[in-house]
Amino acid sequence: MVKFFAPIVAVSTVVATTNLRQQQFKPCTMDNDCNNDFFCLPTTDGTFAMCQPGARPAQRSFTCTDRADFNGDDLSSAHIGYQGCLFNCRVNPNCNAISWIQDSNGQQGTCYYKKLNDLSRQPTQDNRNMKACKDSSSSPNPAPKKVKWVGDAGYQVKGNDITTKNNVASLEDCQSACEATQSCVAASYSKYSQTCILKQTAENYYPVWSKAVDLGAVAAFSHTYSACYSNYDMANQGDVTNFLGSFQDCKKCFDKSANAFAWYMGPTTGMAQPVNAQGTCYCKKVTVPSPIPATMTQNGSGGTVFCFA
Repeated sequence: MVKFFAPIVAVSTVVATTNLRQQQFKPCTMDNDCNNDFFCLPTTDGTFAMCQPGARPAQRSFTCTDRADFNGDDLSSAHIGYQGCLFNCRVNPNCNAISWIQDSNGQQGTCYYKKLNDLSRQPTQDNRNMKACKDSSSSPNPAPKKVKWVGDAGYQVKGNDITTKNNVASLEDCQSACEATQSCVAASYSKYSQTCILKQTAENYYPVWSKAVDLGAVAAFSHTYSACYSNYDMANQGDVTNFLGSFQDCKKCFDKSANAFAWYMGPTTGMAQPVNAQGTCYCKKVTVPSPIPATMTQNGSGGTVFCFA
């Protein structure tokens, strides 16, 4: 029994060693071409790759196009084969694309490592012998944050006009028109005149009134914050800093350890008109209600807009 078992162990050891050697030198183009506990490693010159023992790098998929290029957004460049070019980008978290141009002779070429600012962009066609590849392992188009609105009744927006729309029946229609217009961030609406002025900037706001008619005026500001409230403030609570700025500028508060801001038009003149061209962003670090209510009771804070991050 012992004599019979010993040679089987010896044969098994030889077979395992042989398989290991064969797997280690097996040509490959991707990790899945190799057995478990092996990964596909390009040679030093990057012209081809072989399976090597070890842990596999982070799995990132790349979509490649022949005779195409990604212009700009370069990180660095190197003279290397295509396999090495793609591998080096895949293991570098800062790299999400490459353009590789083959030499006129040989298997090497110039590799341009890139960090595309817009992963949804498509490569441009190029007649040279080259490849353009980009990371396709994550969605290049994350779902945009839902646009929300906060409106201050009795006010209008100060800022650069895009256009004025007439015969707009409601504030909601005015806001929808803004959402459908590129670069629109705010709107001034008047129910009385049924006009909707789309704004490229919301630098400040100002009160309007009439003794004769109800203007139905509203200054409406688009946002993607957790919640915003009109005529509300947490006065003198958790103030971090303040600065002059537009409604959009107030987002800078969240780079200053704040989790909320109050945007106020003041100081004002005797006619309640703002003195400065821009409002004031009061950055705050306060206790956020949980859950955040859809509305909060107005506290007569002179049209102040209050937002939680």
